[in-house]
Amino acid sequence: NGDYHKLMGTYSKTCGVTHNAGNNKTWIVDIDEEDLKHVEGIVDSIEKIEPLKYQKEVLRLPTKTGIHIITRPFNLAEFKKWYPNLEIHKDNPVNLYIP
Repeated sequence: NGDYHKLMGTYSKTCGVTHNAGNNKTWIVDIDEEDLKHVEGIVDSIEKIEPLKYQKEVLRLPTKTGIHIITRPFNLAEFKKWYPNLEIHKDNPVNLYIP
C-alpha cells in the first residue's frame, strides 16, 4: 500500500532494542549551548537519581553546539521532572563527535 515512512528508523531502533549490552548499557544526554551553564547541576542530578549502585557518568564529549554526557541508565521519569527539555538518546544513532 506504499506505507514506507516507518521503515527509515527500523534498523537503528531494532539495534537499540536488541543489543546485548547487559550491565554495560549506556545512554547519551544531549546538552545544547543554552544549557551548558547547568552541566554540573545536570550531572549531580543524574548521580543522585536511583539506582545508586554505581557512578553514572562515564564520559563527556564536546560537540559543535554543546556537550554529550555518556551515562549509565537512571530513573528517567525523575530526571524529566527537573530537566524536561533535555534529550536522552537510548536506542537511536547519534553523532558523538564531529570535528
